[in-house]
Formats: sequence, structure tokens, C-alpha cells
Amino acid sequence: MKKFGWGALFLFFIISHLWWLGRFPIGMNHDELEYTLSAKTYFLTGADLSGAKFPKSIFETKTEGIISFLPAVILSPYFGLVPINQLTVRLPYLLINFATAAGLYYLVKKMFKDKTLAIITSGLFLINPWSFYLSRAAVDSPFSLLFFILGILFLIDDSVKKQWLSLIFFVLGFLSYHGAKVIFLPLILVGLLYKLIKKKTDLKRAGLILVVSLGVVVGYFGVAEKFFTQSVNRTRSADIWMLDKDILSEKVNTERRQVLENNVEQLFSNKATVITKIFFEKYLTALGPEVLFNFGDPRGTYRFGDHGLFYLIDLVFIILGLINLFKKYPKETYFLLGLVLISPLATAVSRVETSVLNRSFLLMPILIIFVSYGMLSAYKLLGGGRNGLNIGNISNFFFEL
Repeated sequence: MKKFGWGALFLFFIISHLWWLGRFPIGMNHDELEYTLSAKTYFLTGADLSGAKFPKSIFETKTEGIISFLPAVILSPYFGLVPINQLTVRLPYLLINFATAAGLYYLVKKMFKDKTLAIITSGLFLINPWSFYLSRAAVDSPFSLLFFILGILFLIDDSVKKQWLSLIFFVLGFLSYHGAKVIFLPLILVGLLYKLIKKKTDLKRAGLILVVSLGVVVGYFGVAEKFFTQSVNRTRSADIWMLDKDILSEKVNTERRQVLENNVEQLFSNKATVITKIFFEKYLTALGPEVLFNFGDPRGTYRFGDHGLFYLIDLVFIILGLINLFKKYPKETYFLLGLVLISPLATAVSRVETSVLNRSFLLMPILIIFVSYGMLSAYKLLGGGRNGLNIGNISNFFFEL
């Protein structure tokens, strides 16, 4: 009966995700079309949609969305052999979503040594609105999310080989999505600090891993800057508002015109204060209740409208989960909060509107872990855990909640 229950639950997830896969959402935006067609042209010509050939396209592309090469290259054999329609386009991303849920399961199981919590987390991941969107969106961020989850999984392992192997997955995530490049080094740094706190690695090894990671970043942007005049380095750096002196100067001048002239206006209105204000305004948007629980992404293309990236009830479980995680797993909780803090960085530095859904992608699985532990804590608090919550009654757990 236990096997039958698990089979039925797994079948439910498959059917619910396949339901209307080719019909909902009703269309595809221009970015999705560009990513898909670039995968097709890689197969046919060895170049992306703009004509940039691989491996030159690692550093340079003239596509409108300035796409990352890796997802298109990975999917090129698939799109080279199947006809392109909404169903076939979304199917690989559905599989990536299931693979990410599996990676999250093993990550939670390794961190907390709790199989039940891992099962709940992976299950909630599959029914989360944010995750559900990424399972049907032909964009780059789902690739980076999968690779970063696997990178974290290997980095926190006790095996030295797996810790070094994690760099492969982190680099794959780095090359999969431009927004992932912003959090590449902070993510590895937070992971290494967690390993040092847990005393599962030594300072010398952590330093070497960090130096190699820094070498990847310097090498990538160094090559792009030196050899490619229209490189991703330059075109994407234009999307970072902090590097645009005209925007900052205009903002400072506007603020100064709005106040009476005085001797201290330069102290309170300058480029440093403007940078700080804009950064935290965008940064806090990703962590705000309006985006997470009310209306979804502020960018119109990705806005949900009638509910947030999480369900409203999830807020209660996040708070409950955090409180109880601090009590039982303080080191792991600080690690997860560190990941929460770095997740919105790509949203904070981008000048192309304020997008959370794709750019703050790492925030989603971390918050789901908090929700999962909050649900588990609530279940036990209400008496459901008197005899222990085990694999045999996990389906009852979901229905009772």
C-alpha cells in the first residue's frame, strides 16, 4: 500500500504538470522564442539566432535578449530533431523542474538528515506557483537553478572530491544565465563559510576553491573584454544601472532641485546616496510581501496578478519554520539565510525594470525549505506527530494540512 500511495502521488504530480502543457500559458514571449530558435540554429548551423558561432558565442552574441549560450547548446540536439511548438518547447523545462525537485530532495536530506522533510520540500517545490511558472517558461534561469542546487549539494558534502566537483556545476550555472553571474562568487563564499563553521573543510581548501572560482570570473570577463568588441561583458554591463554615470548624475540633480539650496545638500544627495537608495529599493522588492504573497513579479511580462510567487498561507509557515529551524538547526538556518540575502542581488543591480521571477531564482527553493519545516512543525504542534511522521503516512500529512 505504501508503494501504491507513493506511485499515486508521483502520478498526480506528473499529470498535473503535463495538463495543458502546450496550451497554458496561452503564448510565448519574445525571449522564449529567441532561446528556442537559437537552440534550433545551433543544431543546423552551429551558431545562435544572431549568427554568433560556438564557441565564440560563449562571449559574444548579438541576439536581442543577449542570451546565454549554454541552455541553447544543451537543447540544440532536441530541437534539431523535433518540431517546434509550445508543447515540445516546454517539455524539456518540465523535466528540468523535476530534476531540480530531486536535487532539492537530496540537498535537504543531506543538510537535515530528515527524509520526511526532504519529501515534503520536493513535493511543495512542484506545486509552488513560482516553480510551476519556471517549469513552463523557455528561459535560462531554470538551468542555473538546477546547476546551483547541485553545486550546493556537492559543496556541502564531506568528500573532498565532491567539494571540488561542485565547481563544475557552479560554472555551468554561471554560464547558463547572466543573472546567475552576479551571485556566483557570493554563493560559493556562503557555502564555504558554512563548511568552515561546520568544520567539514579547512581554511586552505576553502581558500583554494574561492581562488579558482574568482579565476573563472576574471578569466571569463577578461577574455570577453580583450577579444570581443561586442561581448556579453559590455552589452550586459550596460544593464547594470550602477555603471551608468548619466543615470546617477540625473538622479542626483533631480534630488537637489527638489530641496532648498543649502550647504549640506552635497552630503545628503550625491552618487553614493543615490546608489544606496536605488539598490535597496530594488533589493527589498524581491523580499517584499507584495511580490512574494500578493501580486507576483512587478515586471508586466511575468506578473501573476491575482496571487504572489507563493501562497499567502506560506507566510505563516515561513515564520514558523524559521523559528523552529533556529532552535534545532542554527548553523543550517544561518546558511540558508545567507542564501536568501544574496539571492536578490541580480534584481538589485539590473536597470531593465525590476524583475524578481527570473533574476532572484535562488530565493524560491530556500523559502520552500522554510515553508516545509513550518508545515512539519505545525503538524507536530497540532498533535499529528505523536507517533512520528513517517514515510507511510506522508500522504495523510498533505491531506490533513
